[in-house]
Amino acid sequence: MTTRVVRLGLPLLVAMAACSKPRPRPVPPSIEFVYDTTQVIQSPGALTGTVNVHASGGMDFLHLRLATADSIFVLDTLEGYAGERDITRPIAWEIVPGLAPGTTLHFTVIARDFIGFETLDSTRFKTHP
Repeated sequence: MTTRVVRLGLPLLVAMAACSKPRPRPVPPSIEFVYDTTQVIQSPGALTGTVNVHASGGMDFLHLRLATADSIFVLDTLEGYAGERDITRPIAWEIVPGLAPGTTLHFTVIARDFIGFETLDSTRFKTHP
């Protein structure tokens, strides 16, 4: 009877010890958009900056989009990656002539890693005369 308790107790003790170790948990990619806050967006003009992405699960793709609310003006880029963990992507997009002053431009970044996590970040800019 004592032998049976030891046989069941030892595997249970080993299983409990294995579960108590802290393990890193997968997290979604982090996105940072860096731009000069004094930058004046004009039509015609340019939007410049840098997108920094960190994905501990390795990057799958990066989707960048700059568009007006009515989608008259759209810049769309989809880039595939081979598992890089840190990506720095410069942005230098031309803004077409003809957008009225005060037009809102929505800038959206979607990053997806190989685990399947997606992160979306966005900001808005207004055109100035």
